Amino acid sequence: MVTILISTKDRPGELEQTLRALRRQDYPRLELLVIDDGSAESQEAIVRRSWPEARFIRHCEARGQSLRRSEGFEIAQGQYILQLDDDSAPLEDDLLRRAVTYLETHQEVGVIAFRIFNGSQLPAVLQPEQPRLVSSFVGCGALLRTQAARAAGGYLAFFGSEWEEDEFSLRLLRAGWAISFFPDLLIHHRLSPQNRRRARTWMRSFRNKLWAMVIHYPARRLFLEGTWVLALAAWDALRLLRPIWFLVGIGQMVAFLPQALRLRCPMSDPEMRRYDALRFRHVRHWEECENPAPVTASELWRWFCTRWRNRARQRSFWDRRPGDIGKSGIVSYEHEYVEREEPS
Repeated sequence: MVTILISTKDRPGELEQTLRALRRQDYPRLELLVIDDGSAESQEAIVRRSWPEARFIRHCEARGQSLRRSEGFEIAQGQYILQLDDDSAPLEDDLLRRAVTYLETHQEVGVIAFRIFNGSQLPAVLQPEQPRLVSSFVGCGALLRTQAARAAGGYLAFFGSEWEEDEFSLRLLRAGWAISFFPDLLIHHRLSPQNRRRARTWMRSFRNKLWAMVIHYPARRLFLEGTWVLALAAWDALRLLRPIWFLVGIGQMVAFLPQALRLRCPMSDPEMRRYDALRFRHVRHWEECENPAPVTASELWRWFCTRWRNRARQRSFWDRRPGDIGKSGIVSYEHEYVEREEPS
């Protein structure tokens, strides 16, 4: 059995569209588990119209998707869990059948990270991507092995949202599970504007990344990469005109720092080398991560020039052109294709 897990809040139209799309899946044994995280009105009627046999849990208080998804991990009846947002759905009708077949034959894989398309309109053709092992996944479209998700302990509730999957992935990797990027199977993330504030999302991202570093990084790497993250966040605060959000993020990071320190368990040198290999190299097979050599300066420079400098990001306030810029390793963005179609 596969459990489809959706945490939702105040997006009835998006949720209904997602549930209709899920009905097209040709996988024979499905359980739908929808957790309502404090919507103003219960979403149960929406769920029952499309999926009468679904398990629906209603919470009157919003506590964040990290807590609700972890709750879902514990009560899911499926051997695998398809984690989606209420505004994301598989494109292919055989996505689950093909993904489960892969997990059944690759017992070392704890998570399949599907390719994500962020945007309202799908392009006719997506740029090709290569399958590989990755260091994390995107929460709006992934298939998790329930055993691995429960053993890792679920998401950290105080993260709320943003970078919670990356921290969770670190625990999975440290426990010996692989995360496999599956570019042939696509999740369409429609990016509903409801409950979505870009400045708040940006703030949570650097705040949570710092907490994750405090929990997992050895002292020297914590100082080096933590300084880099803080410097980059300060620069972004200037170029995006978000100094107040930057200060809010720093204040919240400091306020919950004791909680992160209580969880601190620095990675060993082999664990850090494995994590670096997945971040800075193109890794096809798990054997390449069992005892990898340290990442060299030339590899870091290549990663910086080819990936980091072209990372997905918002335009600076002085760049008045519409849309965002850059790319991601496992997410495709609408702006990549809109720009390509513009006349030269």
